[in-house]
Amino acid sequence: MSIDSKDAQKIRVLLDKWGSTLYFVKMKEREIAWFNEMKTALYDVIGAHTMSEDIVTHSSTSSGVERAVEQVEERLYEYHRAIQACHDAIINAMRMKNVIDEFVDEFDSDTRDILRMRYVDRHQWAFIALKMSYDERTVRRKESAAVEKLSVNVRWNVL
Repeated sequence: MSIDSKDAQKIRVLLDKWGSTLYFVKMKEREIAWFNEMKTALYDVIGAHTMSEDIVTHSSTSSGVERAVEQVEERLYEYHRAIQACHDAIINAMRMKNVIDEFVDEFDSDTRDILRMRYVDRHQWAFIALKMSYDERTVRRKESAAVEKLSVNVRWNVL
């Protein structure tokens, strides 16, 4: 059985995502931290506007403060939604990674090592071949066989 090049490319893209999942999660966690910092700053702004509102007696200025507070509250809601989207993206990425992990774990140790070195550690074929004590053609052939096997298994579970 042989898969066409488009299916093989899709599996390799999926393996790239699998390999970079932990980096992706780290970046999403940084986004969440940034949004949380912005939320904290906005809470300070709301507190300042509320204090200003207590001091201001002129109605036109008071309505300006109210508008500003409403805008800040809208921004807080946007930050909350962005944080939730980051959490959802992390959950989805980790689910995908766990599914691929299960499939990769079914391979023999050499194939697992080749896939991890290529897609997680991002090593070149020549390095992998040297590290594994194979020629480069053998390493590529093992990777291609794994991609072919994954295309059958993954099609129904992830794609």
